[in-house]
Amino acid sequence: MFLATHGVLRRESAESGPYSFSFDGVNQYIQGTNTYTELDGQNNYTFSFWFKPTSLNNQIIFSIGNGQSDYRFQQFFAHVDTTGRLVMYHGSMSYFGRSQTSSLTANVWQHILICRDHSAAIGQKARVFINGVDKTGVDTTRYFVNTTNATTGLCIGEHTGGYLSPFLGNIDEFAVWDTDLRSDVTTIYNNGVPSDLSTLTTTPNTWFRMGDNATWNGSKWTLTDVNSSYQLESSSMTFSSRSTDVPT
Repeated sequence: MFLATHGVLRRESAESGPYSFSFDGVNQYIQGTNTYTELDGQNNYTFSFWFKPTSLNNQIIFSIGNGQSDYRFQQFFAHVDTTGRLVMYHGSMSYFGRSQTSSLTANVWQHILICRDHSAAIGQKARVFINGVDKTGVDTTRYFVNTTNATTGLCIGEHTGGYLSPFLGNIDEFAVWDTDLRSDVTTIYNNGVPSDLSTLTTTPNTWFRMGDNATWNGSKWTLTDVNSSYQLESSSMTFSSRSTDVPT
């Protein structure tokens, strides 16, 4: 439920709403209608989302392109690999933060927080938290300084290059900050109940509540960011892609 306060809609409950989005692992994804520039030139950032992978095969969770034709060079992209790790690439496949082997579980809702603090010690700059616990296995972002400029919209469920390893499963409560929030991971995880991100001292640059802030026009879903006017649109999804399976 939302309350109107000084003309602004505010979320009354901190709990997850009734909908996530389900992705079929074939050709369904959600992508921004405009270039996503929030992280251009940044060296600190945080990505937070809940997801429920159906399997632990290679599959893309999200990506942001930077104009390179080689799929290995993106502003950011994150994927699940076959060893049960979550890997986040920063600019190229040479710079990444990676969780430990077997740190993910299929068919279970998990909270992921991926962040980077450029001022942290070498080997501690990029962190991968799973369900509030630091599960980082490797950080190779030692020489990574500032992000390149984005040339595509934020793409959830697929690589911006198209149909490389689309995501199979559910994703909910996707948020991005242009600062490192590792100190807030316990609050954001909230003992397994998605928290109201608008109550944090640092509110997200972008926050998609996925199925909860989506509208269907008969052929596609449109999602509007809680904190701004940035929009995502679905590709190849159906009305039933909005799912009542949510983290609770």
